[in-house]
Amino acid sequence: RDLPRDMPYGHVAELQAAAAASYENLLDPIRSEVKIRLERFGQGRETAAAWRELAHGWLAHEATSRLSAWKELATLLQRWSGRPSVDPLIELQTFVDQPRFALPLQQVSLYLPRTVHAKSQTVRGLHPGDGPLEIVHRSRRSQARIRLFRTEEPVPAEADGTLTRYVVTVENPLRLGRLVFEPGDQISASVRVVDDTGRDWVLSWTVADSRSRVYSFAVLTQAPRLHRPDQAHPTEGDIAFDVRLVLSQPSLFHLPDLFPR
Repeated sequence: RDLPRDMPYGHVAELQAAAAASYENLLDPIRSEVKIRLERFGQGRETAAAWRELAHGWLAHEATSRLSAWKELATLLQRWSGRPSVDPLIELQTFVDQPRFALPLQQVSLYLPRTVHAKSQTVRGLHPGDGPLEIVHRSRRSQARIRLFRTEEPVPAEADGTLTRYVVTVENPLRLGRLVFEPGDQISASVRVVDDTGRDWVLSWTVADSRSRVYSFAVLTQAPRLHRPDQAHPTEGDIAFDVRLVLSQPSLFHLPDLFPR
């Protein structure tokens, strides 16, 4: 059953948090199984072909029949945590079956906290530089650069941070405001920022940091690297915790619950 409607709010919040934690614990062993089988099909690598083989084989048959009790508990914990009930196995299979993704990238906002805590340094007062926010899309056939330009000054946002809106110009490689991404394509992004002492920095979302090499667009939902403009490679920088891109339809960029971490 769902949680009783007349339950006190404090109790509901506590039970929802417990259910969410239990749901994550429930996912872990199946995520491990997915990863093992994926690496077996891909000979140690994550590939689009390995994902298809996994989706049309184990996910569609053995997992569906053998994990019925697990699925029932998973959807129950989803409801108790306050989220819609979705079969995690079907969600992953449906995701992998998509031949392409239409990603809305006509408008993106950049959230910057007042203080950025990285692994080896603390940087204060970050604000956007003069340049665009650039997204690079590499496919098997071509490479495209999407440049989004700042439309306004940063505005105050949650937790003493700022939010800056970027939009594409009239001429851009998007189709009706969307980027057509096929599994195996690569996406990266970068934007220049300045700290309160006037030093220049770059925030980079790199393919190497993405949770998935096949569905690399997921990196746009992660925290970026903070590095100096003259560093040889963005991965030499530190993860800039709490910095994030605010996407117009974030659910289209997220990986399914059972995606290996």
